[in-house]
Amino acid sequence: MSNYIYCLNTPKELSLAMFLYKTSPVPLKIVMTNFSAADKYNWPKSKAMEPWFSNEDIATIKEKTSKDIIVCSTEKHLNELWKDSDVCMSRGREFVVLKSPAKKNVALSLDRCYFGRLLDVIPHYGDRLKILLFSPIWLDEKECGDYEINPKQKNLINKYRNAFIFADVLGYNYEILKGKSKDEWKKELGLPLDRKIATLSFRMSADCSVHNGSADFMAAVKKSLKKFRDDGYFIVCRRRMSQRDAQYYRQCRTPEISGFEEIRDLIDVSIDGFGGFPETVWRLLYSSDVLILADISGIARIEALFCRCPVYMPFEKNETTLKRLGTFPIIKDMVKNDLIFNEYGNESIEKYHANVENFIKKWHNDYSAEKFWDVVLK
Repeated sequence: MSNYIYCLNTPKELSLAMFLYKTSPVPLKIVMTNFSAADKYNWPKSKAMEPWFSNEDIATIKEKTSKDIIVCSTEKHLNELWKDSDVCMSRGREFVVLKSPAKKNVALSLDRCYFGRLLDVIPHYGDRLKILLFSPIWLDEKECGDYEINPKQKNLINKYRNAFIFADVLGYNYEILKGKSKDEWKKELGLPLDRKIATLSFRMSADCSVHNGSADFMAAVKKSLKKFRDDGYFIVCRRRMSQRDAQYYRQCRTPEISGFEEIRDLIDVSIDGFGGFPETVWRLLYSSDVLILADISGIARIEALFCRCPVYMPFEKNETTLKRLGTFPIIKDMVKNDLIFNEYGNESIEKYHANVENFIKKWHNDYSAEKFWDVVLK
């Protein structure tokens, strides 16, 4: 019997892991890579494996998803699993830090996650490594420029063209969510049925913030929350709060923890956890009428986009801000197409719904679980 595994490295990958687990046409092992390890490639800028899951996280994930998840706490254990596998899938970190001996390795880079490093390790893996992206547009230089690569790597995209495969995975969550009414999902999350829901993504970008420091970020968040509260919205706060996320906030001195007390009285409830299917954040965004995006974050281009949840972000459209937004090609395009807007009203909502379906078609292949597995396993 063939042996297939997916390496789960961080909590934000859990939704992807459960998609694979529930749709795989063959038995699939979910392997939680929860250990420290230095890279085997001697990168000039080192990349390492890090443990993201606490014991509490592991227990919660197993309870709400699958007790079959394998917790891999040593590099040696992972190597043993790899040697016995025919196909190993990962977002990519395991492949660019360690050296998988699996017969076939598929990096689910999707939106260019670990893209530059993956290009560099292709010579090591040869035909044993495939890089899966959402669609061919993610190789388009006009649309994506140097996103997640350095300029010297541009020629590698054409050189290794045969290493790329394309399939969408996000449509699966949306199809599941559409199977129930929004009120049913609201009940499941404990949200009121008689109020509009605004979800705050309380996260500040450490590298490309649209705000000039933490004070400016906090001022924009408070102003936004007061506006939506005055308009009668029920406010949900969402943070990524795994043990590693909390460490990151403290290291970067961003206000996700230190600033939370300042907004506690402006929110109605916090929903920070993960687990369940679809993942908590997907159910929350599908139940929401608007996402208040405090700063540039992946939640806008992934969960909010596929849940068709309008995105309000408090930012000024000036040269500096637009340049920072341009760092992320799909975020830049969302702003251009009025899918992320800085003025909230009926007009902005109408523009959003007029543009969202064509935008998804532009950046993502048509979704089909069967097509995904055909592409991965052929």
